[in-house]
Amino acid sequence: MRTFLLKVCIFCLLLFGAYATMLNQLSKGPVDEYYTKFTQKADGLILGLSRADQGIVPKILSDSLVRSDKSFQMVNFAMNQSFYGEIYLNSIRKKLDDKTENGLFILSVNPGAFTAPKEFDDEEIKKFDEKTILGKLKVFTEKPNYDYLSCCYGSSLYNVFFNTSIWDHFVFHEDGWNEVVLNTSRKTITEEDMKHWSELNLRFYKIKLKTEEFKQNRLEYFVKTISLLKDKGEVFLVRMPAAKEILSLENERWDSFDRQMDSIAMHKNVPYLNFIQDSEKYKTYDGSHLYSESARQFTSDLVVRIREKSYKELNKTHF
Repeated sequence: MRTFLLKVCIFCLLLFGAYATMLNQLSKGPVDEYYTKFTQKADGLILGLSRADQGIVPKILSDSLVRSDKSFQMVNFAMNQSFYGEIYLNSIRKKLDDKTENGLFILSVNPGAFTAPKEFDDEEIKKFDEKTILGKLKVFTEKPNYDYLSCCYGSSLYNVFFNTSIWDHFVFHEDGWNEVVLNTSRKTITEEDMKHWSELNLRFYKIKLKTEEFKQNRLEYFVKTISLLKDKGEVFLVRMPAAKEILSLENERWDSFDRQMDSIAMHKNVPYLNFIQDSEKYKTYDGSHLYSESARQFTSDLVVRIREKSYKELNKTHF
């Protein structure tokens, strides 16, 4: 019996050792599209859903708006699971460097960021968000982040040897930006691809509108998020560009959205930068998300708008 138990213990130790080794190797990356968002403390954040995840470039913002002699970590902390709410707010608290006083915070807004299934009350919204990556994680700032790898990595650990779960057109940046490139060594995203994906995306949004609705709870936590971040730096609300069919659908369903954002911005004394009238200037690959060149151009234009809205001495005195 003792011999059997000893063998079991040895087997378990070997198994755990193999598991730990594979996690460590996986952490050297690339892991997946969200891992790098959870590997450092942040002085500035880009928040919102997947449009911001792929369409706003942290390095352009920090290089353009932060004093060159200051160490500053700008992180794209947006993803397709990060609806405004209690869980996102708590995650932001954990993500921010405690010493942050002169931060830069870009809050991307669109109607989808404030929705949940129609039948959900406030408690069900919280339970829903707790099942996302933000709700599962306890560690938000470590590298390697074994908490993320053990509880939030959705693919097989065999990807350590040959990762087939990553989309070829994704480039994962250390600051959390997920760049989408049209051309890779193996494939090119064609105009036909983009047209087809845009049609699928529009169909998806139409189906989603039948089952989800605006939730006051999400809007209330959005306002709380603004309040938290205003104490730590400059806050900017941004509505990003998208294809006119997508924007028409959003505006048809929530025709008061821009007025509501303007009202919140005025009440909280923060700028609301609305780019939807300039949407034709930027290109998406699926009607909703900007690809590489357009993301860089949009972020550069965002810098210009921020400078126009900010204090004249922003670079010298505030950052």
